[in-house]
This record gives sequence, C-alpha cells and structure tokens, in this order.
Amino acid sequence: MNVTLHFHFEEFACKDGTPYPEDWITDRLLPLAKDLEKIRERIKKPLLITSAYRTPEHKKDVIGATNSYHV
Repeated sequence: MNVTLHFHFEEFACKDGTPYPEDWITDRLLPLAKDLEKIRERIKKPLLITSAYRTPEHKKDVIGATNSYHV
C-alpha cells in the first residue's frame, strides 16, 4: 500500500518486520513522505529508504545511537 505516489508503507517499517506505528502515520509519516516526494521531484531520481523506524528491541540489536529518532 502506498503512502504517496512513490513511497510504500513497507519501506518505512522496522527491519525486524514490525510495521510503522499506525498512530504516527498522520503526524509523522505523511509529512515525511510528502517532503521526500518533493526531493525526488527536484533531483529527478528515485530515493531509497534504508532505515526509517526501529522498535526499541531492534535498536538494541543494531546498537543504535542513544538519542536516535528511529525509535
């Protein structure tokens, strides 16, 4: 399912398989995806989402930064 024309919900999920939190979609994910669409249009190239959301457990597994915004 698409968030925007070029970005899918799955791209923003945690690498452990946990989906992006539903209660964050309106306030966080949609504005982010809309901004990414603007960047994509400006540079005329696709963007690759490598990491957008991490569960606290996955953050520990990958030894994420203490103040990371992934969680």
